[in-house]
Amino acid sequence: MYHSTWIFSLLGPLFIATAMAATTEPRGPDCSQGDSDIIPITRQQPYYPHSASMFCLTGRVKLEFMIDEQGIPRNVEVIDSEPEAIFDRAAVSAVETWRFIPACREGRRANRRALQTIEFQLPASQLDNCPEDMRALEGPAAELIGEIGARYAMMAEYWRNGGSWSRVAAALKTPFGDFTGDLQRVVAYHQRTFEDILRLHEGPDLQEPFANAFMAVMPESLALDPDLDTARNSLDTYRDALERRAEAARNAWNRRQQEYQRLRRTTQLDPQMLELLVKPFLGDIETSIEPSLDSRLRPARDLQALIDFLESRRGQWRIADNDIHFQRKADELEWLERVDALVTHRDAMREQDFQILRMFKDYSD
Repeated sequence: MYHSTWIFSLLGPLFIATAMAATTEPRGPDCSQGDSDIIPITRQQPYYPHSASMFCLTGRVKLEFMIDEQGIPRNVEVIDSEPEAIFDRAAVSAVETWRFIPACREGRRANRRALQTIEFQLPASQLDNCPEDMRALEGPAAELIGEIGARYAMMAEYWRNGGSWSRVAAALKTPFGDFTGDLQRVVAYHQRTFEDILRLHEGPDLQEPFANAFMAVMPESLALDPDLDTARNSLDTYRDALERRAEAARNAWNRRQQEYQRLRRTTQLDPQMLELLVKPFLGDIETSIEPSLDSRLRPARDLQALIDFLESRRGQWRIADNDIHFQRKADELEWLERVDALVTHRDAMREQDFQILRMFKDYSD
């Protein structure tokens, strides 16, 4: 039911400062062949607003927009939604990224009016875990969710677009509203979570060491470093920073686990209510962090495998025309597959980060 917000918050995006969705530029149609309708090229799925997911809300949004002569949606407007306004922003944001091959009319590109209904449905497994009575999440509990979400939204905005971390840090340290009793205990738990995030943010940078290690096994660098000394040193620097960050994240996770168990023992909150006040933001704090950390540590292993591969084929490869050439075709194919696996994993992590970032948009209002 719960995504890995906590893992993301602890580690931040490992590979990039800004997580941007890829878009494809529309191709021009051959309108001399007669009239034709629009053809979708990319249709990014909308994000599921974090608050809607928390409250187990489903719905739909009907939109109207114009696809211009370049195949780009313009003037995207909501003409109906249910429940009102909950999913509007997510639907509009998604449609604005869509791209089409434009329509042809009378031998020329033409604008095309379009209607689209987007459904928002939660997985059955998540719906099964929804409380039967959501009224307990009204009033002070709903206010607390908003305050927590607003802080995560600020972090998400920083990781998406950069800016001032000191401003984010100040917001994370800002006292919560006037909550009492068990809700105040939940507040204290989240405050300590933010303290962990602030400490981890002061740890070793990961983006530059990864970029240096990756570039060190690319042809331009190998041409200057055929003995792989720079590649090995760059990887050591990156791996050291990555492992130190991972160990700090592991320790923070263990603290959160222990405190969550203490929170469960000391509050009178319904266990399901407590989960909704904690896990949608931190992820399933009662599970192991190791699978997520292993995925984040994989790039160092992939880079090591690339260096080992080059070492094992020493004298059987050369750099020419800004590319690497192997004596055996099988080795060249294996090299390309290994590089592709590293890039594919990096892109998958980037997309995962981006999906998490988008979920918090609605808390920023």
